Amino acid sequence: TDAVLEVDVSRDGRMVVSGSSDGTVRVWNAKSGESMHIFQGHEGSTVFSVEFSPNSRRVASGSDDKTVQVWSVETGGRAFEPIECHGWVECVRYSPSGDRIALGGTVGGMQIWDADTETGILSIRDSAVNSLAWTLDSTHVIGGRKSKVTIWNSYNGEPL
Repeated sequence: TDAVLEVDVSRDGRMVVSGSSDGTVRVWNAKSGESMHIFQGHEGSTVFSVEFSPNSRRVASGSDDKTVQVWSVETGGRAFEPIECHGWVECVRYSPSGDRIALGGTVGGMQIWDADTETGILSIRDSAVNSLAWTLDSTHVIGGRKSKVTIWNSYNGEPL
């Protein structure tokens, strides 16, 4: 694997996922260090962001190919078709409840998608969003962008 840009640990601590500049997303056994899955859907691109779903059954990845991929850890393949975005995807985060995925990037601001149906729920077209986090109750998404932090209502997109 090339340079690893982001890692995440499954909630049970048994797996680690990595996103790399060679376009691969890899799931590793945290105890043995052995590779469990190599997901290849971002060919020729850099994977900037990876995260396990709260139940650790899926991994979301975002890259400079302008897509978010959602992978099944159980089957070793895609959970559904890639989500097409307007620009590079720099951050992908599951809501604590696991029902939604927030993504942010260089163009297109912040978007929220249904994690099960691959349906877009909310899109805020503003400036680039470089990092995201959810509140524990999943009611708000916090985004870092252009020297400021914005907190959005995750249901209607209104900033606080």
